[in-house]
Amino acid sequence: MTVKPGIPPLDPMRVQVRKHALLKEISTKPSRRWWRFAVPATALAAAAVVGAVLWTPTQSAYASWTAEPRAPGPDTETRVERCREQVEEMGTRSEMPFAPAEAKVVDQRGDLTLVLFAGPQSRLLCLATPNGQRVTGSVDRSGVEPLGSAPFRFTGVDGQRSSDGTEANRMMSGMVGPQVGKIRVDTADGRRVTATIANGWVVAWWPGWADATLITLYDHAGDILSTERPEFE
Repeated sequence: MTVKPGIPPLDPMRVQVRKHALLKEISTKPSRRWWRFAVPATALAAAAVVGAVLWTPTQSAYASWTAEPRAPGPDTETRVERCREQVEEMGTRSEMPFAPAEAKVVDQRGDLTLVLFAGPQSRLLCLATPNGQRVTGSVDRSGVEPLGSAPFRFTGVDGQRSSDGTEANRMMSGMVGPQVGKIRVDTADGRRVTATIANGWVVAWWPGWADATLITLYDHAGDILSTERPEFE
């Protein structure tokens, strides 16, 4: 593709989404939501952080969720842009000066879109549904350590819970090397979730409040590279 002088190239994530679907506006009005941002206590080293976000539930919020991700759909780009706008707006607040604006991974499950935004000092996850979007994540003012030659590093787990306590989700994220072709997450309640990998990052999420108990890394031929057991504080 030839880029005319003076016109910046498209964001790679936008190109990725547009390969799968055309832009289509969503007329659904976002529901009321609440969020709380979780920050490591020491802010000196990368660590697993649990962020809790409350929202007003809607009926069968996760009815379309699937353990296997699918290709982005016609509404995905609109949701990514709405998440981006919310993250950028958060970055103007004093409590969130390092909010990243670069989308690294788009994870589509049913009509639910999870977007990972990552930067040199922070990591944010935005879960977008037909009724709106919710953001959670962590910030490390000392900077995110590069992955190096390792195949994988677990960077955190976040959670969202409905205001009445009837619905919840858990989200896992990490950094991943080019030798990894697939990652599967086993949870304490028996789910086996296939993660989405892109741009050196990986995300997976599932309904409920069950922890991830085992992370299995596969190479591009489908053979097991290694397993990880995430530890939570």
